[in-house]
Amino acid sequence: MIMRVAPALCQTFKALTASDLYERYHGMGGQARLELDLAVASEISDQVREAVDSNKKGGAGNANAAVARRNQRRASRGQTVSDDDAVKLLKDGGFMA
Repeated sequence: MIMRVAPALCQTFKALTASDLYERYHGMGGQARLELDLAVASEISDQVREAVDSNKKGGAGNANAAVARRNQRRASRGQTVSDDDAVKLLKDGGFMA
């Protein structure tokens, strides 16, 4: 079974090798881990497909919507750090001279 799902798992979870998959799914609890990873891979695939489909429908107005969503996320996070404040924090922490 692993031979049939290995390409999908390696594509979804980057940097996995065949030996990684063998070690992860061989032995006690391997079937449960495989089922969980397949469910996660399926959900990721669905979300990517939805994002691609919505981008195809959006057209040129999509950039404005993306900027609006980004600004909304920034506002919901609260206060942002200015460039000067970030540099000061890095200097105070000893990460910059």
